[in-house]
Amino acid sequence: MPARAAVNVGLSPGILRQIFGQIRASPKRGEVYLVRFDPTLGAEISENPPSFNFANDLANSQSPITIVAPITSKLLGPAFLTRILVLAGEGGLKVDSAILLNHRRSVDKRRLIKRLGA
Repeated sequence: MPARAAVNVGLSPGILRQIFGQIRASPKRGEVYLVRFDPTLGAEISENPPSFNFANDLANSQSPITIVAPITSKLLGPAFLTRILVLAGEGGLKVDSAILLNHRRSVDKRRLIKRLGA
């Protein structure tokens, strides 16, 4: 018997919408969005930073949540293994920035404010 994808639960998109509510247009892997992270606690990223979408396109099309990592333009200090440099102009960013992999998290798609680029 062939393996089934974890996201294939045998429910149609119509049934999923009834269960989870209307799902926004699906973000694509690699796109950058402004994301509303508030409310937050402690050292978590707050406000509405640009964020990189990690979730694959199939999961994004079937789920009300997606996986993102915030992006910062604060490049001071040592380079960490948990940061990926993104040059100005990529993903709709205006300045050199870094994706903060240590702050990645699952968010409801309703937290996605605006697509900046890919």
